[in-house]
Amino acid sequence: MHPANIGLHFSFDGAISEEVLRRYLSRAMTLHCLNTDDFLPEKEVYRLRCRQLIRECGVKYVGRANCAWIPNISEAAAYPAIQKEIQDIHEEDPDIIFEACIFETAYHCFSDFEIPEFVCKAFDEPYTGRHFSYEKMLFSDGTYVDHWEKGGSIPDMNQKETQMWFFFRGCLYIDLGFEALHYGQVLLIGEQDEGYRNWSKVLNQIRMYAKQHARRHFVLLNAHTHGILDESGRLMFDFHCYPIRPVAIAEDKPYHAPDGVRPQRCRLVLGWGNSIFGRSMGGLTYSGWETKSLPYFVEIDNYGCQPPEYLNTPVDYYPWGYDECSWFAQQPKAYRAEWLQYAHDWIRRNDPAGALEMLGTRGISCYDQTAEGNLRRAVYFIADPAFDDCDAVCEIWCREREEEIRASTGGNEKEIP
Repeated sequence: MHPANIGLHFSFDGAISEEVLRRYLSRAMTLHCLNTDDFLPEKEVYRLRCRQLIRECGVKYVGRANCAWIPNISEAAAYPAIQKEIQDIHEEDPDIIFEACIFETAYHCFSDFEIPEFVCKAFDEPYTGRHFSYEKMLFSDGTYVDHWEKGGSIPDMNQKETQMWFFFRGCLYIDLGFEALHYGQVLLIGEQDEGYRNWSKVLNQIRMYAKQHARRHFVLLNAHTHGILDESGRLMFDFHCYPIRPVAIAEDKPYHAPDGVRPQRCRLVLGWGNSIFGRSMGGLTYSGWETKSLPYFVEIDNYGCQPPEYLNTPVDYYPWGYDECSWFAQQPKAYRAEWLQYAHDWIRRNDPAGALEMLGTRGISCYDQTAEGNLRRAVYFIADPAFDDCDAVCEIWCREREEEIRASTGGNEKEIP
């Protein structure tokens, strides 16, 4: 057993206790390791390194393992390989949870997917072999149409086609072995869904499907929200997830291109903008326990860049001109390790409901170290020699566990709880 997980159990079946849920969230890492293109022949080394990383760091919750922003029919060819990869990893550690994402997107290529008979039956629709209709997923009044780009919109949860699509994708991932689903910006999709009735309906249908088909008869549902109550008065999600929202230390001298030596320092601030700290809604969960504040983790999110002169005015979500992940990735290695420890400790001290999801793989925007300084897309990968933050994560988790053991045994580490 990994030193960070000594004495901890992660078992559940049909429901999850608050204790076990918190343990999973405390060992969570964003790691895109089960995307369809990860199974191309040239990606074999990457997949093996991801497996090794999970083992070496003691990861128990693999966030955004499949992260399809624009799903298309070609991904179906990789389904058997994804399922086998999950099965192989579970042979080593059956407790690991893999998370898939179903985002706030609708694209024309969604129409390439046929609607399965079981989906039609769940929504009292006749099975005709027809395909999903992109147009039927959209807001009828034009809201958010072409929001992402031409032909890339935000779907409306009031539309039955959207409901069927989200149910279809959720069931697909459950069948492949995923035990958690992330739904992105649910408030946008449900903007006109009064009382979130349709959202509640779809999520309950997915939960019922999981009872019969999921590995442990349960699927963990989460989204970017501080909390939503469904029609029955229960919390709609099993835990919450939100961007971490680091705040640039304005006293530091702003500069645009990191030189790899001086850190562009950030801190966390209670009440900053729409951050979740101290704001995660409490209530009754679908697993049957009540809480004053639903457990959550914060992720180091990615979403683009802006000019750094807008620093912290009035509320800025671009630390030093970057999104969270791009800022973090461009800091010196020593400061990355220092900041992860700081963020981990700050959350535990200021809001015990929260946890820090560690950064494993994420897209970033960075500037070429050239005279032109052009902005380009890249990927942060924790195990890449350019970053190599594995030791920092492992040290944080192991130190946390050592402190827990000492506190619970009065210093006698042989009496592991």
